[in-house]
Amino acid sequence: MRHYILILAWVWSLGLGAQTRGDSVFSSLQPDRLTLLVFYDPDCAECRQELFALRHASVVESRIKEELLQVLAIYTGEDEALWRSHRESLPKSWLVVMTDGGIDGYDISALPAIYLLDADRKVMMHNPTVSQLSSLLESLWQDP
Repeated sequence: MRHYILILAWVWSLGLGAQTRGDSVFSSLQPDRLTLLVFYDPDCAECRQELFALRHASVVESRIKEELLQVLAIYTGEDEALWRSHRESLPKSWLVVMTDGGIDGYDISALPAIYLLDADRKVMMHNPTVSQLSSLLESLWQDP
């Protein structure tokens, strides 16, 4: 089953410094890359730990630089001031979003919630550890 995400969102691309409102988040993404969706709350200790681990996972950064992976960090709360104060702590290569409505098709009952999507937006992994994610990202582009 295909999973789609339609979010009316404040989209803030740290790399471009641009904000837009009312776009589907997927319209801001590159269609030919894997996508790592990271649903988080800046007040969540586990979220901060997971974001820290992802920021420091060398294979994640390498795959972003190689234009094979994109990361979409999605704040699911309502405190815009909290989101704005936290978003600059995330890598400039990530797209950082605050939702302004519901999210369909993704289980976010516990945060952080992480999904790795293929280029067709099909779920490849749900809530992988950083180690599991790193292993998969390394194995997908290994030389034979």
